[in-house]
Amino acid sequence: QFASISKDFGNGFSVTAGQFRAPWLRETLVDDQYQLGMDRGIVNSFFTQGYDQGIQVGYATDAFRANAFAGDGVVGGTGMSGGANTPGQNSANTPWNDTATNYAFAGRFEYKISGDWAQFDDFTSRRGEEGGMMVGLAGVYQRGNQNAATVNNGGQNVDYNGMKVYGITGDFTWDFGGANLFASFVWSGTTGGTVTGGGGIPTTHPWGVTVQGGYFVTDDIELFGRYELMNYDLSGVAGGDSSKFNGITVGANYFFADNVKFTVDWGMNLKSF
Repeated sequence: QFASISKDFGNGFSVTAGQFRAPWLRETLVDDQYQLGMDRGIVNSFFTQGYDQGIQVGYATDAFRANAFAGDGVVGGTGMSGGANTPGQNSANTPWNDTATNYAFAGRFEYKISGDWAQFDDFTSRRGEEGGMMVGLAGVYQRGNQNAATVNNGGQNVDYNGMKVYGITGDFTWDFGGANLFASFVWSGTTGGTVTGGGGIPTTHPWGVTVQGGYFVTDDIELFGRYELMNYDLSGVAGGDSSKFNGITVGANYFFADNVKFTVDWGMNLKSF
């Protein structure tokens, strides 16, 4: 269902084409089974890129790697493909002539301060493993077209045709060998589009922060916690408000083997205001 092909041209250069995760949020780029908790955070779910169709050019060295993507949509929560909050089309398996964007671009740069690239494929750092540190920075930009969703929001039809979506994110990962820490910030903006009766969709700038970490209390048991703060910035949108999410998640992993674990977690929105 999510098919892509990659070609390594040597000297650090590579090309990937097809349907895959665009270079945007680090949480989404880490596979499901390698997450710290049972699932990704609420902030990631709101801004996630999901699966996207396009082409990506990459360049990697021992110290840094960079990827540039062009395709049919990146950012979720906008009506123009992307993540789970999309009110209309998702880019997954969308025919090329029915995509919801005129264009969509994403780029991600990662710098490895220490450690090995392979250890950053997951969020866990088990006892005895090498320590490491990495920082990442990414950006996206896309524009909706006539295929973008038209949805009913608070009694008004919202047309995403012509809406521009842009965003930046930064993240920091630190593996201690027996403990781990991850922190990220994401900010996006929307402008353009129309609503029933004329006029444009109010410009919004939602943002979110995620901090999570884990600690092995034994060789096989890892306790973890996550804190998230997000401002949806829905003030001025029909039927919307300026609600924030302010939540925690705590849990534990029990590793039966290196790649087999049992996870339990519990989360709570501390205050929605």
